[in-house]
Amino acid sequence: MKSLTTRTPFIAIVYVLLGIVWASPVQAEDSVRSDQPNIVLILADDLGVNQIGAYGDTPIKTPHLDRLAKQGIRFTQAYAGNTVCSPSRVSLFTGRDGRLMKNNSNTVQLEAIDVTYAHVLKHAGYDTALFGKYSIGSQMGVTDPMAMGFDTWYGMYSILEGHRQYPHILWRDGSKIRIEANEGGRKGAYAQELFTAEAIDYIKRDRKNPF
Repeated sequence: MKSLTTRTPFIAIVYVLLGIVWASPVQAEDSVRSDQPNIVLILADDLGVNQIGAYGDTPIKTPHLDRLAKQGIRFTQAYAGNTVCSPSRVSLFTGRDGRLMKNNSNTVQLEAIDVTYAHVLKHAGYDTALFGKYSIGSQMGVTDPMAMGFDTWYGMYSILEGHRQYPHILWRDGSKIRIEANEGGRKGAYAQELFTAEAIDYIKRDRKNPF
């Protein structure tokens, strides 16, 4: 297992929060360029450095993340863009230094003029998708995920929605959808399992472009 260190103090999460896992290309169309690997980026809000097995002694079992760390690169000193989830996410999406942002609270939003990594990847010929919590652009058609470079979107739009693990509604490509399994006080559909299933289905699809 490789380990990268720098002289900057470690203050944030681990590479699971900000890292890019370069996945093996799926068996799709022959036209997918071999020099454009598929990219899977995993973002976990408020994950402490010692809360996965690859980084410390924890009662929380994380075998799959530990395997990713073993097969890839562990970053033992790194920065998150901010200590708060929304500004950290804006920093990640745009590459903007958190110290230079006008707003470092959870009310921060992307702006229409912002260029995100999804825009950059689309320009490079990638298909782009977002699964899970968004919460950094409340103007539908202007700063929602579809407007900020994503072709596919399934998940939660606002911060408050992100606090509900058994949601009554989710969003798919800009439209609300009912989660009937959670209506009437039921807890039949756990949000993280829904996101995971959608992401796996997306990864397995045949496609002409890398993702």
